[in-house]
Amino acid sequence: MTARAIIMASALSAAASVAHAQGEVTLRGERKPLQSSTLTVSSHGVTLESEPGSVITWDRIKYLDHNDWPAYTSIAQDAWRARARFDRGEIVLAAPLFEALFDTYRNDPGPMQAFAARGHRACLVALGMHDDAIEPMLLAHAADPSERFVSDASMPQPIWLTGNAPDLSASLDSESELARLFAVAARFEREGTAHTPEQTDDRSIGPLRDVVAARTSDDPSVRSNARERLVLDADRHAGTWREARARLAIARSLLREPGRDQRHLATIELAHVSARFRSAAPRLASIAFAELIRLTERETSTPGSTQTLRASLSRVPGSAFAQRWIDEHPQPNEPES
Repeated sequence: MTARAIIMASALSAAASVAHAQGEVTLRGERKPLQSSTLTVSSHGVTLESEPGSVITWDRIKYLDHNDWPAYTSIAQDAWRARARFDRGEIVLAAPLFEALFDTYRNDPGPMQAFAARGHRACLVALGMHDDAIEPMLLAHAADPSERFVSDASMPQPIWLTGNAPDLSASLDSESELARLFAVAARFEREGTAHTPEQTDDRSIGPLRDVVAARTSDDPSVRSNARERLVLDADRHAGTWREARARLAIARSLLREPGRDQRHLATIELAHVSARFRSAAPRLASIAFAELIRLTERETSTPGSTQTLRASLSRVPGSAFAQRWIDEHPQPNEPES
């Protein structure tokens, strides 16, 4: 935990009890304060008597006419600064503020936890720290299940190059379906352990389950059925990052199947992703390039056969991880079916 987070956490613990009193709330960007005969103040913000189910989070509050305001002034200012800097594209300046907020609210479920986790995740993804963004992404989803995983292109994806996944084994028995999917996918790429993810009733996670099952299942029919659904997903979201994810998942599933024809089909899918989605989905395009380079090296012994592909990969934003993987894995290294 950072020093800033320790200070913020100490201030919050001192004012952790929920306080009820009459007062006014001035929101940022608004001149006229909101008045209420009863204000409910907590570590997550303020609730007005007129809107009992809605919390005004601290990032929106400029001033609170209430005895507890001094305890929350710093966190309200930091939360606002974090959001404002992120909105202006000042990611490097926003990142440490969101990190401190995330540390402060890590064990304090509620709207501010969701706010801090989403901001921290978005900053980490923007800085190319994909694996570090998984924890805040999962916490944001747990804090606010209405945040649909599949709706945001900035979300981390459970797709890694072989041998390049983080250790998420602690989440294999998590209560969260999303966490278990990530853990199953990561374990397969780390250890080659095949596993079929359980079925899900959550429509927002369904396509992601197909991404994982198409790659990790030990049942060829499950992998095939998942690929069929991913084809439909790619068609429904043609031209978007969702198409890139579906095509990449199909390709990497086909790499598990025997036969030259399957590798040829995988090559076509990888070529689509690497050529068309360098801007819309650079991380997915980088993985596609790396797999395509490996396939080309496997299929031909012509010297320099991958030079053009390597040069193209080097121009993809944030592709350093894929370039390192190619250098560190000189021979094809696919998990066995």
